[in-house]
Amino acid sequence: MGNWYYPNTDDIPALSHAKIVWIFLFAYTTVWPAIFEWYTLLNAFPKFVARYAQGPALSLPAKPMLYLSFVLLAAVPFWPYPLFWAMWIAPLIGISAILMICGIWTPFTDVAKGNWSPVLLMALSAIINGLFWEVWNYGSAHPVLPVTNPNYWVYDIPYVNVIHIYVEMPLLGFAGYLPFGVLAWVIFLWAGKVFGFNTDILKSGQGH
Repeated sequence: MGNWYYPNTDDIPALSHAKIVWIFLFAYTTVWPAIFEWYTLLNAFPKFVARYAQGPALSLPAKPMLYLSFVLLAAVPFWPYPLFWAMWIAPLIGISAILMICGIWTPFTDVAKGNWSPVLLMALSAIINGLFWEVWNYGSAHPVLPVTNPNYWVYDIPYVNVIHIYVEMPLLGFAGYLPFGVLAWVIFLWAGKVFGFNTDILKSGQGH
């Protein structure tokens, strides 16, 4: 559906498709470290962390989450417009469910104990970093200049594609960064188990 797309990829003749792919891959390698650096910074304020550490305990059911993710992903091709959001939410709940079933720590493990800090601070980290991403992206193409950034992106998001304030992302669309941050984290946790690297972000361990 092209909820976001890259209009400049065909306008830089000096770059082959292979070079553009490598440029994109290199750019995407900044996602994890950028979000995790913000998360580390926010965790440097103990009172801020403690503010959300004594919330309501909410134990999420792993298997129903996994089934729901399958249903959402299977439904997207039939109702792509109303279910555009499922391409972000379904992988989040599905991968989290798999990790939970395997007994692997996820940020939702702490939510079950009433500690909402990991989830909320990671979501906040993503939206803060997303603001910088979006401003940089907009500035790479406005005012109109010779096309030099093949990685420039534009959004076409159903229902909320209004109110753009010096960014291509619509104002309400920024809410998508909240689950995106947690999604990036659980994928990182999954990758760590698959490829055998340490997923601890903070010295406290347990993946965070």
